Formats: sequence, C-alpha cells, structure tokens
Amino acid sequence: YYGAGEKENLKRAVAKSYVLTAILSIIVLVLSEVTVQQVLQFLHTPENVIGLSLMYIRMVFAGIPIIAAYNIFAAILRALGNSRSPLIVAAFINVGLDLLFVAVFGWGVLGAAIATVIAQGFSAAYCLSVLRHIPDVRLTREDFHQQPAMSLRLLKLAAPLAIQNVIISVGGLTVQYVV
Repeated sequence: YYGAGEKENLKRAVAKSYVLTAILSIIVLVLSEVTVQQVLQFLHTPENVIGLSLMYIRMVFAGIPIIAAYNIFAAILRALGNSRSPLIVAAFINVGLDLLFVAVFGWGVLGAAIATVIAQGFSAAYCLSVLRHIPDVRLTREDFHQQPAMSLRLLKLAAPLAIQNVIISVGGLTVQYVV
C-alpha cells in the first residue's frame, strides 16, 4: 500500500498488523510457557543446566509481546525505507545491558535474558516514536475498526513467512537434539 500510494489502506494495514501481532504474541507466549519444559527434556538438556535454561527461556518468553512489538514496529519502518536505526538501537542497548547485568551486577544467565527483553522494549519504544512522526502511518481510532478482509489478507501474506520461521526453528532444534 505504501508503494501504491494508498495511504488509507496503508494505515488500516498497519493498524491490523498491530492487532494481529498483539493477539499472536499472547498465543505464542502461552504456548511457549506451557511447552518449554517438555522441549528442553526432548532436547536432552543436561540436568546441570536445565534450571538455568528454564530461567533464561522463561524470561525471554515473558518478553514475547515486547519482542513482537519491536519486530512489527521495525518491520514497518523497514517497509518505509528505514532499515538501520531499529537494529542499531537494539544491538547497542542489548550489548550494554548484557555487560552491565552480567559483568557488573553478576546476574549471569538471568541478566542476559533481562537485558534482551529490556533492549527490545527500548527499541520498540524508539521505533514507535519514529513511526508516530511519519504522517502516512499516524493512526486514528477509525483505522482499527473491524475489517475481516484486511485481516485475512494480512494473515495470508504472513503465513509463508511464519511457516518458514517454524521450519527454521524446528531445524535448529533438530540440530541441537542431534548434537
């Protein structure tokens, strides 16, 4: 819609993307928290690290809505031509907080997980503030009105990418299992 100059449809698509991302992130959060123990056991995670693994993964999973917000905001910025600033902000904050939480505070694995979630939160806030200054995607309440056709179209566009990500994730788990 951006390339076609269809500003109203662009705003509606962005609004629907926000709503769908919020809904899906909550579903993924719940499924992740429910299955994490079984996945780690399936991967034969050694007993001496399973506690730390659960702590790290559960903290990162708790941040799924924040990470999803960052991802959707950054994706919209990339679609509008700004591909660098979201990544740069996330990377610098994450490295800085990792050093602070792990090296200075001694929080270890939990500190690394907290740093990741906080960095994604700051990056999401940064991306949202940038988006709010772009007139083409400044949303109003009307942009969020129910439009099942728009939601269905967005889900159809997202399905191949979602399937690709699932395959990559399952492939990574399979490699981990074999190793």
